[in-house]
Amino acid sequence: LPLHFFFNTKESHTLDWLSCLDIGNLPREDWMLWFHAAVVWFVVLISAWQISLAHDGFTERRYQWLSTVPRPRSTTVMVRNIPPMYRSDSALKDYFDRVFSEESAHTVERAYVIRKTGRLPKLVKQLESSQYDTHVASSRLNKARESEEKASLESELQRCQLTVANLKSRVAKEQQAVELALQGPRPDWKVASSSGFVTFTTILSQRLASREQCTRDVSAFRMYMALDPHDVLYENLAEDDINASSWKWLGRLALLAVFLFWIPIVVAISGWTTLSSIQGTVPAVKKFVEAHPTIGSLMSGVLATAALKIFMMFLPTVLHFIITTTLHLKAGSVEQLKLQQWSAAFLLLFVVLVTSLGRGLTITFFIVMQEPAKIISLLAASLPSASHFYFNYVILGWLVLPMDMLRMTNLAKWFFYRRVCSFEEDEARIYTDPEDPAYYGLGTRMARTVLMASMFFIFCSCSPLILVFTWIYFFLAQFVFGYLLLFCETKKPDTGGVFWIQATEQLFLVLAIYVMLMVGVLRGLNKNGIWAGPPAVAFCSLLVLYWARRGVKNLAFDTLPLEEVVKAFKDNKDEVDLASQYVQPECDPALVAE
Repeated sequence: LPLHFFFNTKESHTLDWLSCLDIGNLPREDWMLWFHAAVVWFVVLISAWQISLAHDGFTERRYQWLSTVPRPRSTTVMVRNIPPMYRSDSALKDYFDRVFSEESAHTVERAYVIRKTGRLPKLVKQLESSQYDTHVASSRLNKARESEEKASLESELQRCQLTVANLKSRVAKEQQAVELALQGPRPDWKVASSSGFVTFTTILSQRLASREQCTRDVSAFRMYMALDPHDVLYENLAEDDINASSWKWLGRLALLAVFLFWIPIVVAISGWTTLSSIQGTVPAVKKFVEAHPTIGSLMSGVLATAALKIFMMFLPTVLHFIITTTLHLKAGSVEQLKLQQWSAAFLLLFVVLVTSLGRGLTITFFIVMQEPAKIISLLAASLPSASHFYFNYVILGWLVLPMDMLRMTNLAKWFFYRRVCSFEEDEARIYTDPEDPAYYGLGTRMARTVLMASMFFIFCSCSPLILVFTWIYFFLAQFVFGYLLLFCETKKPDTGGVFWIQATEQLFLVLAIYVMLMVGVLRGLNKNGIWAGPPAVAFCSLLVLYWARRGVKNLAFDTLPLEEVVKAFKDNKDEVDLASQYVQPECDPALVAE
């Protein structure tokens, strides 16, 4: 910061104080360029070192988590492509018992084949809706005062209770029909799917089974680590592979369509929502700004940034809809992981790269199509001048955090159930949760965190003041998200840190983008306009990133080493989560229990 301030080449009265801190106004002296090349190395070395240290700590915590995963999850494998003759609970259990057990001992504790339940899920939803109506009628009846109103509510309550009893009877019959279809030597292919779960008696047996090839056909009995029973999307697992693959291609096309649709809107927002553009279009705004220059300065600083931020808030909802509808993933946490991947990519592209290019994107596109190597130099030329836009973006991020803490949507729901439905406080809380998984899920939050980190790295050399703004954001975010996750929101599925693994990959990509952009900036500031010297030295820092990423990738985190598996089995032999069983919710007999 002092270097940029004292050595800027323009007179101080021609620049605002933020512009005095930018790299674009520095003298193009060799020593200055060499200094910034050294800064690139410093940023890359410190960042790679800190990421590696953090990943070492994560790996240790991951091993601790793996060693304490309760049964039945720790002793269960998810099985895909089960051959038709084994698509029943008893047949699947007998097969694995025969393959993995001794003569007298039984290795398999339980097997469950996922059912294609047809109309049963719709009946269950109707049952839940009727139970909700019954609850509302009961709450209103308890608070009614007039006799006529009580009589009306009593008849409504009786009607709802009859509907619930009728739906329970229908659900029970459907459950019985589904179970009967899986009985016998040849299960009904319309009901029995090719996926299931096998729970072993010991962790060692589960570990052995998960790494074995059961038949000559390598595609049969494909086994994976079991997910949280409450997080499994049984409906997606029941889908045939061919059908699921067709939907995945449709999902990819939908994501491509979002990409093509979003670019012109983002460019329009970044170009047309500036105060100067609005003044040229709306004369009344120009008169107002001339009469109130202080408000005009404030609007000029935040208008385009706020418009972009508000528009980008809809992106997670669109991506979440496409992912949940078309990709047919096996668990909600896997959907969130995919949402993190795509949201981070879209945010980095639209907020950082496309916005910095601005209204010249169409021209830029044709230039890049003709000479792809020019993308670095074009971005390098535009990013330093766009840094003030991102100052405003990060500062607006400070204001979004308190809004997240207020949980406005959940609060509105709570007041609705309290005032309109006459629920008690605890009952209203039950119907208020969970929060929207598209915006408040771990995937979107991690993507927004990666976006802020990308601004931190990409602009740290061009406009060092952004380090202060992003540090304040992360300082506030750790308390806000820590409070929300631990004390307010519904408990998220425990994935053991897979979001961190994906975030480290994205951080290494961001650092690589930072290095390439700084190479372009240094080349642009170079008097001779050649790649030799400081740009080449900065480019060589990519080797550090390569070795750091390789070291992170080489650390095993998926499974415990065998000796730790044995120790974990002895220490946690009696830890069983009785509330967690691999059973489809619509097939649970507790639904129709009195």
